[in-house]
Amino acid sequence: PWSRLAIPARRNRRVGRRTLPGGLPGKLFGSLVLLGGVVAVLMLLVFPRVEPLLPFQNVTVDGTSGPAPSPSGATQNAASPPPSH
Repeated sequence: PWSRLAIPARRNRRVGRRTLPGGLPGKLFGSLVLLGGVVAVLMLLVFPRVEPLLPFQNVTVDGTSGPAPSPSGATQNAASPPPSH
């Protein structure tokens, strides 16, 4: 008689927990698709609209051409041939 009145044993179910379907392969695939969607939205929508606001276009040029002078004081442009003697 006590077995009928006893609280039934809890079955091995995860009641109330939210789980993603598909097992490990499905979760990995879903994560990659989600990551790819975020990257696509950033590259196609966000970055092009924010790019004009960034300071990468404000480049200062001092008017000199060629590489910086070497410590010996002699400068040589990489595009010009070496002096012939």
